[in-house]
Amino acid sequence: MQILGDSHYYLGENDNALTYYRMFSELAHKVNDFKMLSEAYRKTALAYLKKYDVNTAIKLSNQCLKFATLTKDEFQLLRAYHLLYCISDRTTHPMARDR
Repeated sequence: MQILGDSHYYLGENDNALTYYRMFSELAHKVNDFKMLSEAYRKTALAYLKKYDVNTAIKLSNQCLKFATLTKDEFQLLRAYHLLYCISDRTTHPMARDR
């Protein structure tokens, strides 16, 4: 599901990507895998950010960081903090759509 979501994301089909990322998130919740949950929230937040929905992206990125912290995986933490940086950059600099 993650790969299908990624494929749609990179093709610019954000709504389809979000569908697969939701399924990925549901699976991660069922197996209680914090790393998978962090990754699912990160990818979902990126898709929302690409759709210019910054508020939803912020909420999801906070969930991403929460689960990344629980994994104690430094690389996953780096990815979560990078996501937060990308969102803060978008909020301080206007996006192409807003110009």
